[in-house]
Amino acid sequence: MNTKVTRKQVEEARNYLYSINTQLGMTLYDPELAEIIKNREVVEIQGKRYHIESSPLGTCDGCCFMGKQCPQRAVTYCTSNGGNIIVEANDKQRKS
Repeated sequence: MNTKVTRKQVEEARNYLYSINTQLGMTLYDPELAEIIKNREVVEIQGKRYHIESSPLGTCDGCCFMGKQCPQRAVTYCTSNGGNIIVEANDKQRKS
């Protein structure tokens, strides 16, 4: 399996993500998203409930969409504000 990524592929991916963010009205730093993360508010993506958690290293580790096709809205949340992951909201869990 070839795991090497070329600079061109990275640039194409960056441009694609920027395009999605622009189309969905999100920015690379979105104060509204920062509040959603800070307050651990629930967001809805394709009819399911999720929390957004900060992932400042920019990895997908722990994201519920890891290894799956990411919905556009999830990509927007993940790529804004320095990197985030999406986790399923569990109504039984409460913020301590």
